[in-house]
Amino acid sequence: MTQAWIKFLSRFIVVGVVGTLAFHFGGGWAYRTFESREQALETARALVAVPLERASEVIREAIPATPDASETTTPALDSAPSEPEPALVECRKTVSDLLAGKQFDAALEQAVAGLKRWPRDTDLLALRKTALSGATQWGVVTVPGAVVLNHGGQSIGKLPAGAVVIVQEIRTASQGTYAICSRVWTNGPAFKPPFYVQARELALTPGKPETADPERIRLVSRRAQIRIRIAALRQTQSATINTANPHAKAYEAARTAYNRFRKKAEALNKQFDDATGDERMKLHDQLRQLKLEQVGIEQQYQKARKPYAAWQAGNAPAASPSDPRVQEMEKELNQVESALAALQSP
Repeated sequence: MTQAWIKFLSRFIVVGVVGTLAFHFGGGWAYRTFESREQALETARALVAVPLERASEVIREAIPATPDASETTTPALDSAPSEPEPALVECRKTVSDLLAGKQFDAALEQAVAGLKRWPRDTDLLALRKTALSGATQWGVVTVPGAVVLNHGGQSIGKLPAGAVVIVQEIRTASQGTYAICSRVWTNGPAFKPPFYVQARELALTPGKPETADPERIRLVSRRAQIRIRIAALRQTQSATINTANPHAKAYEAARTAYNRFRKKAEALNKQFDDATGDERMKLHDQLRQLKLEQVGIEQQYQKARKPYAAWQAGNAPAASPSDPRVQEMEKELNQVESALAALQSP
């Protein structure tokens, strides 16, 4: 057999072997088998220079051995979500059972205890929210005068800022979310239970006031009183009309008329809430007439306010020192906040 014929057969074997393997395992196999194109060419040249009986040896030397199965590392699969521990499952069940039996106070206590151990458990957080809606809480009035309603929805009075009430339940109706109260605990007049106060006008704390720290109740109540007092003082300062403003007289007249109208509407609304029968119908007609007048009153007020406010914005007087009363109140507020923080720390 001539040398030329041997070279031809060697090339034929290389092309056949590599081509067959690439077809069988995919094109990517050829690049994984030989680290580079140059390595494949070197293998072909080596085959040309050896006898045919050694061709298989050259190919075996060129192709890396397949790693042993024991040496390969299989990527770890993402572990499936672990089952909750039995203690957590039991805690959830306990709270759920208490809620089913309308034992909201006990359910809230168990939910709070569970959240100390599993603070991010979404099921316990949801159960705690449900328990809060029916558990006893104490609330502090945070507005100047929270309107108190009876079971029929009529206004029966107001509670001042800082008044503490016992809340038996939180209930949502078409008119809003209300706290159903059983008693005024302190700092306010008594009302026949049950009475209703808008929940957004209360700062609520879980638990019964008789078992709460009396100092904490006193501080939370005082904080609400101070905040309202500071807001009132600042409002008085901002309400002072700047007589240097060329629009001051027109604005003052429009504001006086607007405030007079607002007070008249509030008084009429109160009479309507307390009235019955023909008197209630008569007051209803008067309120409807006031509603028609309201548009014109508000338009006149805004027409006078805008030029006054625009002049003020461009000709603002030098800032005057803060009211000493506000400074004193802010100092006391900081003291109250510090005392509350000290009570809450372990």
